[in-house]
Amino acid sequence: MAAALVDLVRPWSGRAYRHIPADGRYDIRDLRFAGRRSSGRWHWRGQPTLYLASSPAVAMSEFARHLAVDRGGALLPARRAVYELGVQVERAVDLRDPLVLAHVGRDDAPGCWLDERIARAVATFFRDSLDVQALLVPSVAHLDELERFNLVCFLENLPDNPRRFLPRARRRATVEVEPEAP
Repeated sequence: MAAALVDLVRPWSGRAYRHIPADGRYDIRDLRFAGRRSSGRWHWRGQPTLYLASSPAVAMSEFARHLAVDRGGALLPARRAVYELGVQVERAVDLRDPLVLAHVGRDDAPGCWLDERIARAVATFFRDSLDVQALLVPSVAHLDELERFNLVCFLENLPDNPRRFLPRARRRATVEVEPEAP
């Protein structure tokens, strides 16, 4: 008998990585700004969403995709602190799983996730219809390497206290980006 989509919602726990401004005054588990300023690949503006990476390398690859430049196109300096977090969610769906993809009618994955409209629609379905707390999704920076992924957490479906689903946090590195001298 084929599994129903609800049967593919499972607990997930493991390590994940997040980067924040190195000189910031906020705790790594202060999530007040997560996903609220602008839309992202897996959420609409205003949907509280936390993006975590499966490794420090994936976290930095994703960060590199969003480096800021000035009006002339020159890279702006940046300092980021990379944290390792312990993560525990009760209701996750893995969008790398062929069974899940078959249930949502995506035989064009992972390439379809480049279309933000498709990614947001699928994420909204899971967060609203099945009260999923997190999606495991391919990293766009490593689309052909499914073992390199992001964990997209839907904060409205998780406990109000982040320490309940992010019980461990440890600063692992500081990364600096400096523009080349002219």
